[in-house]
Amino acid sequence: MIDEFLLEERYIENQLHQQSELVEKLRQESKAEIEQLTAEKREIEARIDTSSELLVNGRVSKEKITIKLREDEQRLRDLQGRIIKQEGIKAAPTQRT
Repeated sequence: MIDEFLLEERYIENQLHQQSELVEKLRQESKAEIEQLTAEKREIEARIDTSSELLVNGRVSKEKITIKLREDEQRLRDLQGRIIKQEGIKAAPTQRT
């Protein structure tokens, strides 16, 4: 009876350890994705700034710039949402043994 209890206890410890490792792996992947998304975000922000300058200077047609600005702004909102989601994964609590 005691042996069964010890085996069961080790089983539970092993399961907890595996879950902790999985959570840590997900956090690391989330951190890497946040870095990649943040880099994309900066790139899109720079494109929006450039497009805005071109629009003000009148060097490119207003229609082309307006379309591109809307696309970039939507992409920026999407990226910000994904970053928030990944930050939530990264910040999820774990139980260390």
